[in-house]
Amino acid sequence: MISKKIVRLCYFLDDSPRYRQVKQFFYRLLSDPHSRMRSYFDAIMIVLVIVSVSLLIYQIKQDLGWFGNAFEIFIVTVFITEYLLRAWVYNNSRAIIIEHFERAEFMHTNFRIAPALREVINQKWRYASSPLAIIDLLAILPSFRGVRVLRIFLLFRLFKLFRYASSVNEFAKVLAEKRFELATLGLFAGFIVITSSTAI
Repeated sequence: MISKKIVRLCYFLDDSPRYRQVKQFFYRLLSDPHSRMRSYFDAIMIVLVIVSVSLLIYQIKQDLGWFGNAFEIFIVTVFITEYLLRAWVYNNSRAIIIEHFERAEFMHTNFRIAPALREVINQKWRYASSPLAIIDLLAILPSFRGVRVLRIFLLFRLFKLFRYASSVNEFAKVLAEKRFELATLGLFAGFIVITSSTAI
């Protein structure tokens, strides 16, 4: 059965020193506040974000040719890879599945993979719906130059700089806590803008 294969894979990964080393490496690179590697990575990403924003603004009026297109593909690839890696190291999915399996074994009940996968997806969604993860995702959209309206998401590439400044993480937590108030304010401001525009 598929559930047994998934459990077997989770135990294999749990016993694999190589897997743990790779995941620990990317955790130190992306999330560990005390890691020196993370400070180097943050500095490199800040440079890439600033250069990519500058090139995208310049390309509105000028054509950079193959170099600009190749660099944009490289930047988007880096952003997508970073987003997926952060989602990977956010939680320990294999531990959740193993915990559900061992609990079923202890209780002498049939193991069902659906509740374990549901908990894994919920935790991944918690990451994907966080303010910084949303900014990471929206920062990819300016690469679709064929859709002009998506150029407004160029701002989110600048907002990505917030992730690489440790002091801004507290600001992101405040935004997450005040999500309802900010959404209400945004709706009210949008209503005012639309009404004023229609009147003009």
